[in-house]
Amino acid sequence: MKIILLFVITSFLFCFQSQSCGIRRDDRNIQLKGSRDRNDLVFFYKKDISYDETSFFEDNVLHKPRPDGQGGDLPDGVIDLFLVTNSGFKGFAFNFSKKATPQQRQNLKSTLESSPLVHKVYEDVIPDEITDLK
Repeated sequence: MKIILLFVITSFLFCFQSQSCGIRRDDRNIQLKGSRDRNDLVFFYKKDISYDETSFFEDNVLHKPRPDGQGGDLPDGVIDLFLVTNSGFKGFAFNFSKKATPQQRQNLKSTLESSPLVHKVYEDVIPDEITDLK
């Protein structure tokens, strides 16, 4: 009896886990990207910056603080954001929604390029295949 119950619980959990890698919206499955996929915009921090500097940047530039003080939202036009590393550099990859305007894309790119914390910014790249970080 215990074996059957364990089997049923395990099967039940497996069924939910198999659906956790995508987001279901309007009867279409959206697959989230990773560092082995082509991403719209990728940047890497300089190596010599502090945790406090990156934390402030992430809370106030990479995310828009919410008016209620409860966390932050992604920048306008961005559909996903995730951490990437390469050659000892840490950074983030962004992907824009289909409805993102050219101005939203350019605003984020310009903000990143003008930051003294950012080492390099790339467009339309696969983070794991970047080879010119020094």
